[in-house]
Amino acid sequence: MAAAAAVAQAPDYFPLAVGNVWVYRMGGTPRPGETDVTVEVTRRGEFNGVDYYELSEFRRGRYWVRADGGGRVWRYDEQNGEERLWYDFSRGRGEQYETALPTCCGRAQVADTRASRKVALGEFERAFYRLTYPGVFQVGITEENFLPYVGLVYREENTGGPSFRTQDLVYARISGVTVLNASGVGFGVALGNGYARLFLNNNTGAPLRVVFASGQTYELVLRDGAGKEVYRWGEGKGFTQALRGVDLAPGETSWVVEMRGVAGAETLTAELVTVGPKFTATIPVRKGAGGN
Repeated sequence: MAAAAAVAQAPDYFPLAVGNVWVYRMGGTPRPGETDVTVEVTRRGEFNGVDYYELSEFRRGRYWVRADGGGRVWRYDEQNGEERLWYDFSRGRGEQYETALPTCCGRAQVADTRASRKVALGEFERAFYRLTYPGVFQVGITEENFLPYVGLVYREENTGGPSFRTQDLVYARISGVTVLNASGVGFGVALGNGYARLFLNNNTGAPLRVVFASGQTYELVLRDGAGKEVYRWGEGKGFTQALRGVDLAPGETSWVVEMRGVAGAETLTAELVTVGPKFTATIPVRKGAGGN
């Protein structure tokens, strides 16, 4: 097992918490019948006094993994009781290291720590930690792109001969926050007992100008299992009709809103009432949340 050591904090490129979900759209030449792939953290376990998380459908398997807080991600092998390194995000541009990623790849190389790429979520400037695998030729991963606090966003992989496939993130739920939009900005909502909390994470490194269509900043809608609207927070409220420009600082901006429970509500949709880019997220309503 890898020895414990004091390590410097690094951005979390591989967030692990029970319930985290990533959905990828497959492109190129996927396997027959393969469309979307859903990767999920299903449960937590303990081995030799260390906490690990079970990762399902990662490279078509289930693995116990942990992040050590210093940028490294380890897999625990139950058969021999040892850890093997998957990722080392503490490495700088141009550095290489040996990786034990399943069905791949021997050696990883840090191609860039502030890479730009257009992906399904949008066009990101100087946001990605990009890895390449120089030992791969006809079969194996050739490139992976990770976004801080989201995880793997885009992967390219050779599948033999001239064929290849891609995995492109189209949806993620990380610690209850839904990632739906692009350009280094994430929006989500969490529902508590009697309140909802909306989050906008500005990861662009610069202030973000958001233009609201009126004096209303947000809307929250509860729907039943058939998708029928059973509650709308803004209904009956009066708002000024002037456009408002607001600059949101880098980092997180949040709004806490009183939310009464509604019988039969099964989903909550939150959105910012903006002009231009839309910020919206939908989560299930747990029994007892929102004052039910």
